[in-house]
Amino acid sequence: MVALTEWPEEKQRWIDALAGPQGDEVGWIAAEEIVRWSSPVVHMKRNATWDTVLGSEESGLVLLQAFPDIEVCGPVSKSGSLFLNVVTNLPVRYTPT
Repeated sequence: MVALTEWPEEKQRWIDALAGPQGDEVGWIAAEEIVRWSSPVVHMKRNATWDTVLGSEESGLVLLQAFPDIEVCGPVSKSGSLFLNVVTNLPVRYTPT
């Protein structure tokens, strides 16, 4: 969310691509990038080796599709751990649909 707020042009490219004819493929690529950028464990990475559904969701892009104007609106706080990269506070604003 922080990166998409810092680079609104990229955020808009994702929104446009998700609405396009290859939206499902773009969604999977975007989900992989989100996991790569936001891995909570600093010294390990997670890689899916096949398409996976977690719960009832296929990817983490439901939030962006539901609230395309969502953006970070205050300071982001992270844990002080050298091992875990955990966001503890992430204030956002959006227009309810």
